[in-house]
Amino acid sequence: MLIIAIIGSLLFSFNLSNDSISHVDKVDSDFSHVIDDDSLIVWSTDRKLEWSDFLGIPDTVKFKRFKAISANGYFDIKNKIKGDSIEVFIYCYFDRYKSWSIWEDKELLNHEQRHFDLAEVIVRKFRKRVSNYPLKNENSFWYWYRNVALNEYLNEKSYYQLYDKETNHGTIIEIQQKWDKKIDDMLEELKDYSNPRVVVRKKDR
Repeated sequence: MLIIAIIGSLLFSFNLSNDSISHVDKVDSDFSHVIDDDSLIVWSTDRKLEWSDFLGIPDTVKFKRFKAISANGYFDIKNKIKGDSIEVFIYCYFDRYKSWSIWEDKELLNHEQRHFDLAEVIVRKFRKRVSNYPLKNENSFWYWYRNVALNEYLNEKSYYQLYDKETNHGTIIEIQQKWDKKIDDMLEELKDYSNPRVVVRKKDR
């Protein structure tokens, strides 16, 4: 009997500004003081997804053909530093309470993990674009960040669609294995942008 598991990945984003978070005294790589870390898993090479992380309530009406949904995205924390540089922390996350499954096996879990890994690839590309921005003044940077960079990030979601289409949602094992390697290669290629901390320095006029 062939059981076809159809999976989906939801894409989210939100941002936090140091101007709007009065209780944050210092912004660093430990984000637990900013957001409830029970709900989000920040991407890490040391932390792989488990089925126990899929805590959402299955919506089998809206997603009646789906066996699992994973909610991946990013959030950022903005903080101006030293007057001539802008510091942004950009994290890739998995939302445990918006992710759910009604079917569990190791192949499906790997497919979901690779959705998360692919989200990290997209976030690393985003960090790269931000770090290479030719900063001249703060206002022009934030305009570009909100209106150009974020749109480019959202356009990358086509990767998810291609991934699911080619692997038939993880059911074609040989193609899934090729994507596993492809995603690993992309993560390695972008390893210089694995740090969530991005510092954009002012360029000479």
